[in-house]
Amino acid sequence: MFITWLKNTAKRLLRLGARLAGQPLHYKHETDALLTPYVVDHTPEQGVLLPTIRDSGIAERTVFDAKEAVTLPTYVWHLPTTPAATRVLRSGAVWHRGAVLCTDYWTHHVVKDSLRPHRRTVVHVETVVAPFSHYPDMTAFGGYYDYIYLIFAKLCRIEKTLPGGFTEVAITYPLFHTAYESELLTLLGFTPDRIFDSREYELQANTYLLGNGGDWFYPNLNDVVAARQRLTPLLPNQVAHPAHRLYISRAGRRRIVNEEALMRLLEPYGFSFVEDRPRSLAEQLSLYHGASFIIGPHGASFSNITWCQPGTYLHELCSVNYAPDFFLYLAQLRQLHYSVSLHGAVRRQAIARSQIDDIIVSIPTVERILPHWLNSQLQPTERVQ
Repeated sequence: MFITWLKNTAKRLLRLGARLAGQPLHYKHETDALLTPYVVDHTPEQGVLLPTIRDSGIAERTVFDAKEAVTLPTYVWHLPTTPAATRVLRSGAVWHRGAVLCTDYWTHHVVKDSLRPHRRTVVHVETVVAPFSHYPDMTAFGGYYDYIYLIFAKLCRIEKTLPGGFTEVAITYPLFHTAYESELLTLLGFTPDRIFDSREYELQANTYLLGNGGDWFYPNLNDVVAARQRLTPLLPNQVAHPAHRLYISRAGRRRIVNEEALMRLLEPYGFSFVEDRPRSLAEQLSLYHGASFIIGPHGASFSNITWCQPGTYLHELCSVNYAPDFFLYLAQLRQLHYSVSLHGAVRRQAIARSQIDDIIVSIPTVERILPHWLNSQLQPTERVQ
């Protein structure tokens, strides 16, 4: 509690210092108000009902209580301005007429950047899209889920407001420098000469294309649909009746320590082992699209369930110390069966530590409940908007 209070106090002091220095850091509501005249697309908040989910291995333990997951409203802004009045900062945040806009989640890192000046190459363009204002540090942001639902989905939202798409538009933000980022930007029509890392280049333009960040756990339904529609053409064909049972392995943090024993249990039931290795987007989406049952440790690969067919079964293996519900949310949107089982002993530790802990799965528990999963006759839950 004290550490949280200390962090929040430090953030407030940073904001105060920036305001006193004449460069205030706008909050999200201030940014929304300032940009109201430039709104070209708006989707209101939406509610999605999430059911009570109990631990498949311990029926009396509730993992997720029933609730209404409420998304944030989303916006797209086309901001006409001048290079002298507006520019994109190192973090991807936009400085506009003496204030730093908050289009995503926070802006206090701008103050930290000001304490360690870094010369950037200035580039003048006619139109630039600045889709994200945070550094990919692999802690707060930086993974596949973040890119798909916080950046790519937003770009799909912005693209729909442009008759000609991104053909003549430059893009700048702190790049992830991953293969999937390059593939997705190419798919959207960006060529290498129009992609700029904001840590190295200062882009100044006459028009800025901006969009706000939605809820991290519960991305706006329209954004999810836009991302799914944009990537569905990558699927080689439409599978009428998905039949593959997949175990999705995880090689990094939160891996299953006793994975070999788990696979020995799953193989007689027709499960295939999907190792954690680089794959093209088409390969990833096809795996999920053709699956009837998916099991594995909680991880970014499950971001691909948006391309599963309704009725597919997803079972998450989670540490008892870390079990967020954003894949339950995505499963509800796609009308999937969903269950979860928690493993390990409860430990008092920082959330950052819980997020990386490896998992030892209870093989007897999985063996006991596996037939129930495979024979489940539950109907897919209806989507609630």
